[in-house]
Amino acid sequence: MSKDKHQENLNVVRLGDGKNPIIMLHGWGVSHKTLYPLGELLSLDTDVHLVDLPGFGASSQPEGVWGSYEYATRMIRYMDDNGIEAADIIGHSFGGRVAIMMASRYPERVGKAVLIASAGIIPKRSFRKNCRISAIKAMRALVKGTDAVFKTSLFRNRFVPRYASRDYLAAGDMKDILVKTVNEDLSEEAVSVKAPTLMLWGDKDLETPLSCGQRLNDLIVASTLVTLQGKDHNPFDGAGAHLCAHHIIPFLGEERR
Repeated sequence: MSKDKHQENLNVVRLGDGKNPIIMLHGWGVSHKTLYPLGELLSLDTDVHLVDLPGFGASSQPEGVWGSYEYATRMIRYMDDNGIEAADIIGHSFGGRVAIMMASRYPERVGKAVLIASAGIIPKRSFRKNCRISAIKAMRALVKGTDAVFKTSLFRNRFVPRYASRDYLAAGDMKDILVKTVNEDLSEEAVSVKAPTLMLWGDKDLETPLSCGQRLNDLIVASTLVTLQGKDHNPFDGAGAHLCAHHIIPFLGEERR
């Protein structure tokens, strides 16, 4: 566990003792453990930092409603406190949001970036889905109005369990942060990313579809998109850790900027 003056229980597990630091950022609702097997494979000649982002794993919850920028700034402070001038950043899903923001706002601190099924681009919705969302929003307003007039709890007891996402239902005290971050479109930030970027995307990903990766590939000037056949939103699970490492190790091993 790494302790620093900003947040005494930011949990960071370190692997390897090489001179090249890699910071690995996990997805929403999990912890560093999801990336641990991949981190082990990458740690042969590097210094891997597997982070529990604030609010997850053994790290404490942020004070206030954080967005991607606050998470990125927190990671820069971690680097400052540990004497890391620049690092390669690997982000999965929600962690990819943070990686994009770090590379955009703090370009001198990011050597290379690896985005695995990264969030940050809002997928285009079909006409049918837009209609459904509009109907749900109208129903939400009606239910909340009914609760206000009749002092009932229909929104909490009926509406939320039926229509909220699994992440929202499981978010607990992190609900406001979830709502804020999932509504962030990082397209403008992606355009400003100059770090060489490798993107790994499963063609069976239903949470952040491959189209999001293709869009990011168009936006990030120095990016390469690798499609992983048969893989879903967690392409590093099981034997997938070796598959991801097969692409990441040579990419990070190329001459740095």
